[in-house]
Amino acid sequence: MPISDNPRDYTWGKRKKNVYLWIGGGALVVIALVVAGYFFFQSATPSVSNTTTTNVNTAVSGTRRVLDGVKVDSEITNLYPWGIMVENLATTRPQAGFEKAGVVYEALAEGGITRFLLLMATEKDTGDIGPVRSARPYFVEWAREYDAMYVHVGGSSQGLETIAELEVKDFNQFYNGGSFFYKEGKEAPHHMFTNSRLLTFGARDLELPANGQFPAWKFKDDAPLNERPSEEKKITIDFSTFSYEVEFLYDRESNTYKRSQGGAVFTDAAADNKQVAPKNVVIQFVSITNYDVQRLNIETVGSGKAIVFRDGQALEGTWQKESKTARTRFYDSTGDEIELNAGQTWVEVIEKDRQNYSYN
Repeated sequence: MPISDNPRDYTWGKRKKNVYLWIGGGALVVIALVVAGYFFFQSATPSVSNTTTTNVNTAVSGTRRVLDGVKVDSEITNLYPWGIMVENLATTRPQAGFEKAGVVYEALAEGGITRFLLLMATEKDTGDIGPVRSARPYFVEWAREYDAMYVHVGGSSQGLETIAELEVKDFNQFYNGGSFFYKEGKEAPHHMFTNSRLLTFGARDLELPANGQFPAWKFKDDAPLNERPSEEKKITIDFSTFSYEVEFLYDRESNTYKRSQGGAVFTDAAADNKQVAPKNVVIQFVSITNYDVQRLNIETVGSGKAIVFRDGQALEGTWQKESKTARTRFYDSTGDEIELNAGQTWVEVIEKDRQNYSYN
């Protein structure tokens, strides 16, 4: 065939050739994307045998949170903690804020009434927390173990002195009123509350770091169901009067200890009145004396007897705290530090010279 002298015929030939090149190249790109997508999907999708586990507990493959050992995303394993004083006058129950706490301390204040210190390090909305009450020196020392932002409303003279002595990250409502609010329907002085949003602003104003600066306890996973006791297990602690008698009833299925006090189920008003049920309960035996006719002195430094309850078992051992700023640690009868189950821990601090507890 003779070559055309018409330049339009030549240009059309080039266009046809370019079209074929574009079509061929596009096809190769599509094929490459399909193959790459297949392998990406295969690597990102869990196998059938793991699908249920992944959907039920997305934190299984995470890192243990420093405060309570729960597995979470690595970015939130060590958020800076808050230590919040919450009262326990019988007429103020149910209080609010327990469910999101990693550790809770309970000890006598005065008049036979106990008080709580709630340690929190969570990114989740806590709902209301309170009623928030005043500082006591031994609670300050426990909060200092975590270098926590210590949240309270005033305090005893000894408590305020201890805050200054230990250089605690103080968050007193007297000077931070905007981070607290009066709860409708509650009578003074039992009406002061806060929440995670307000405390986050407070931590920002104090220019606290994003991450905590305290050493962790040792944690483990729950014992398998077939290794948990099937018979009833109950812990009873008599702090003073019947209104302050505590009971923890072991629940085999959830592997938790369901709390009651004063003969009634102990609930969290911020969690739709759900019963409080920690994974671990610790009884710590200490020396309790008096500062004066009103205020107690609880010895937090040193060592003494302790009983750790987990997995339906009671592990008798000791507690040790080397200084006012050191972590309290719990050891078994052989001297090894006890591994706690991941989840909430309640530390019940009682007088060592009184037989005011029982368990089976």
